[in-house]
Amino acid sequence: MTAEPRPRRRTPTGWSAGAAAAVAVALCLLPQGHPVAAREALGAGREELLAPSGRAIEVRQVLDASVDEVFRVVTDYERYADMIPDIFSAEILRRDDTVVDVRFKYHLVIAGDLSITRRFEHHDRARVEFSTLDGDLGELSGTWKFEPTAEPGKTRVSYQATLKPRFEAPGFLVRYVLRSEAPRILDRVERLAKADRAG
Repeated sequence: MTAEPRPRRRTPTGWSAGAAAAVAVALCLLPQGHPVAAREALGAGREELLAPSGRAIEVRQVLDASVDEVFRVVTDYERYADMIPDIFSAEILRRDDTVVDVRFKYHLVIAGDLSITRRFEHHDRARVEFSTLDGDLGELSGTWKFEPTAEPGKTRVSYQATLKPRFEAPGFLVRYVLRSEAPRILDRVERLAKADRAG
């Protein structure tokens, strides 16, 4: 007698819990991108470039913090819970001069506890790239870029993100998460950098 397959757990919206979790966490860890198009000015010194597929985004913004201050925040992985509210644990698995492997744990109401291990590669203080090593989500890879501006104490930051969920998720839902969360991440980085400066 063949056992019947177990139905997938569904969220109140009808998406599987895995799909919803993949999309919800997508922006928590940043990706290196597909070509992007559809440039849009967002004001306040911010630009958004969205891929036609809706699964990749680049947000550019001038932050009121120096390159060193921004770089310290972005590479302080054990403090990512301050940047990404759903993270409750960050464990450094490997650290050398240019590579850091980190296991992040999240708690999402719709999906419970999730884990993902990411590799961050530092290219001086100009760029940080990261990729997914393993975890409960699909593929997330990303790039931060930092460039000083002509105005002292400010940094032009580019954050590229691409999401390939392990679970099927519609493009419009991925697009919504990317467009709502990417600017917030940049704002949190700026806020943390200013707080560190103030001591």
